[in-house]
Amino acid sequence: FDKLGAQHHVQKVDIVGDAYLAATNFLLDQEEDHAARLARFALDAMEAAMDTPVDEEGPDPTLRVQIRVGLHCGPVSASVVGTHNFKYTMVGDTTNIGSKMESHSVA
Repeated sequence: FDKLGAQHHVQKVDIVGDAYLAATNFLLDQEEDHAARLARFALDAMEAAMDTPVDEEGPDPTLRVQIRVGLHCGPVSASVVGTHNFKYTMVGDTTNIGSKMESHSVA
């Protein structure tokens, strides 16, 4: 997904469990198309997942990775947290709503 992120100018922020947290407007001013940019990234990520086998050597080599997507646009707070193992993260209603949309979507 990092390669797709670079293609769409979408920045990976974090991996939380099995979730890939990404955002726009970090490196470039993308106010005009940030939502469309994220949507195109998400569609390409879903397509890439469908082309990725779960286990080529397993009992069903045709089984493919399935992902769910949750998108939300709005303000966030971002910070480096921790005292020993630093981590950059984003918090706020925008990330919470995006997370809830993903958890209620269908793969």
